[in-house]
Amino acid sequence: MRNLDEMISVWGPRLEERLVASVKGLGLLSDMAEYHLTSGGKRLRGLIPLWIMGNIGRDPNDAMPLALCLELMHNGTLVFQYCRYFCCVRGGSRAGYGEVFAVAIGVLALSG
Repeated sequence: MRNLDEMISVWGPRLEERLVASVKGLGLLSDMAEYHLTSGGKRLRGLIPLWIMGNIGRDPNDAMPLALCLELMHNGTLVFQYCRYFCCVRGGSRAGYGEVFAVAIGVLALSG
């Protein structure tokens, strides 16, 4: 699988599904994290390791933990950035639940 667009269409939904599953089971915190994770994004940071594995003849699933880690770290830092700059909108949608909850989501994402 050499084409990045093909990798995005095949593995993007799988990565998205795993990201959302990684924050389940924590009540309101899960709801907030899921809201943030499903509010858009290309997921290129996570898809690149999957693409590389596919192109060297390995199973992209072997790189899924790294892909999830990269995406959670990136999203965790985005939440903190929103707090710092008092951004309330991301991609045309409300960015979150307020500063206190944003810090909790950021810590959750960074703790993986």
